[in-house]
Amino acid sequence: MAKYLSREHILETGDIEVVELEIPEWGGSVLVRELTTAEVEHFSLRTSTSRGDLDISRMSGLRAEVVSWALVDESGQQIMHKKDAEALQKKSHRVIDRIFNKVIDLSGLNPDEEDEEGEEGEGEQKKA
Repeated sequence: MAKYLSREHILETGDIEVVELEIPEWGGSVLVRELTTAEVEHFSLRTSTSRGDLDISRMSGLRAEVVSWALVDESGQQIMHKKDAEALQKKSHRVIDRIFNKVIDLSGLNPDEEDEEGEEGEGEQKKA
């Protein structure tokens, strides 16, 4: 017999994946999480035309904004504020791009990558 989940169980269950990502350029590691449904919708609206095509002209500052959403502390709380996205735009593109790509992969938004569950990428460790 199937176990049917209650509203409370669904809303209270932590289902956002968090991973540790080593950033040697910054001298340590960061914790990044996958995006929430609301953030993915914002991302999709920001990058797409009304027909659903990618609109590169609308992507200015988007990588830094996504990274600011996804950097968290050990308890899963965001460590960056909205205004920090602008400051992150002044950081190394290589580093911000690496973090952004990890967030995109965690969030299931990378159509080019197959999901290889159980395999941890170089420099990352899954957190419970």
